[in-house]
Amino acid sequence: MDALSNIPLEIRIGAGYVRLTDVMPRIIPVEYNGMIDLKIPTIARTSTTGVNKSIAEDIKLIEFLYKNEHMSPFEFIEFEFELVLPIFVDRQLARHRTASVNEFSGRYSKFAESFAEPSVIRKQAKVNRQGSDGTIEDPETLALFSKYMKGCHEQYQMYEELLAKGVAKEQARIGLPLNLYTKKMWKMDLRNLLHFLELRTDEHAQLEIREYADAIRKLIEPLIPNILKVFNSQI
Repeated sequence: MDALSNIPLEIRIGAGYVRLTDVMPRIIPVEYNGMIDLKIPTIARTSTTGVNKSIAEDIKLIEFLYKNEHMSPFEFIEFEFELVLPIFVDRQLARHRTASVNEFSGRYSKFAESFAEPSVIRKQAKVNRQGSDGTIEDPETLALFSKYMKGCHEQYQMYEELLAKGVAKEQARIGLPLNLYTKKMWKMDLRNLLHFLELRTDEHAQLEIREYADAIRKLIEPLIPNILKVFNSQI
């Protein structure tokens, strides 16, 4: 059975998206009903009997392994994603150095004119120096932010003009804003992906990276429902 059969493969987020492009294991027994996390007990039992048991017993073993932090069998499940996201969101994704990554190159290709432009402007939090709290309602401040976003497109027009005049892409790109969308392939094993989800779906994470983490969790949930059930009960 192909694990990616009959499940959603893409979630849109503004002008970007998360797309699930591959998993390992991809081919699983029909009796798994699409749940690739049932492969974990088979891996775990390599160190003991090596004998497969019932699905009910497999699920209990998954719970035991996760709760007791026996995580090496989780590394045998991998997820590959295609992501289109703003560069400032990607910078937070890049903090998770356990991923395998390949990104769109502005040295070789021209960036599209696509920017993340928030409709709600948040206030700086007074307690958490890296977070936000509440929204800006002041018309003058909102007008200033709108002007700020307009500047992104003006900067892009200069980028196009420089390219037209023969400036190298690798230099013409250096003034483009952080809210420009980029594209990357991103692969991570389940052990590290659960750690990523624990951090980036938390309410203290920045909203924009949280939207991508939530989308990733929704896409993989049909494939690892048994693990996510125990994972959700622990966070």
